[in-house]
Amino acid sequence: MTTSPSPAALRIACLQTNTGNDYAANLARLGYGNVGVLEGGVAAWEASGRPVETGWPADLGPPQDVVIPPYRAGPQAMAAYLAGIHSVKKDSPTLYRRKLRDTVGHGECLMGVFDTYPDGVLDDGTMSLIITKSIEWIIRLKPKYNRLSQIHGDFHPGNIWFKDATTDSGSTDAVDFILLDRSRGPWGEPADDVTALAINYIFFSLLNHGDVRGAYGEGFRLFFDEYITRTGDREITSVVAPFFAFRGAVIANPIFYPEVSPSQRESIFRFVLNVLDDEAFRYDSVDAYLR
Repeated sequence: MTTSPSPAALRIACLQTNTGNDYAANLARLGYGNVGVLEGGVAAWEASGRPVETGWPADLGPPQDVVIPPYRAGPQAMAAYLAGIHSVKKDSPTLYRRKLRDTVGHGECLMGVFDTYPDGVLDDGTMSLIITKSIEWIIRLKPKYNRLSQIHGDFHPGNIWFKDATTDSGSTDAVDFILLDRSRGPWGEPADDVTALAINYIFFSLLNHGDVRGAYGEGFRLFFDEYITRTGDREITSVVAPFFAFRGAVIANPIFYPEVSPSQRESIFRFVLNVLDDEAFRYDSVDAYLR
């Protein structure tokens, strides 16, 4: 952020309140004061019969700095960014193993997220099974410490926004981005970033269709294809399982995402358990994991 925070009041209006809260928190961390969120979001505003205008106001002139979230910037742009930072390696077996352990046991990761679940949302047997299988994966991955890389650590739409970028030659392959939150440290397993972003294709497709299809499925597969092509990391499919378990627990959390229905939540947990049971993740058949 190159400009100084404005003292003027800011009001965030997103489709629903929870997304607006994420953006408001990020703006507050950047130094903006007096940030509020439209209660209920635009959906509640429209439902109450209030007027809504769409499009860019003509009297403001053309927008000078359009920022779009990563899931609309295209899988190639996101894969390019991750491939770049993941190319920086660090030799530390102990740190790699600690990062693996944190994926399950840290207060902000799998077990910590489960701690926030209201009673009755997920039965103890299923929760225990997910944790146990994730620990087994962590032990299996411990010898792979050569994978320790520079990572973002929380690569999801609320934390990193991409701008349109064009090189001098006219190519749109360049990546211009704003990094909003990298609080979990600069080193870890690349699968942490890959799954943090990829889970969003599943999440939004489930909300809109009840399964993974159409542009969401195509984007999911294209993201993995592009990432593997750019990095040469074909091993990634044999590493992602416990990280998908963590990210699945996040999007199934009714505190974080109350709009997820019970049946959609069941699909997420089926996805998690099926991925944990597979030796390697078949990203070209993602919808099969939800059944």
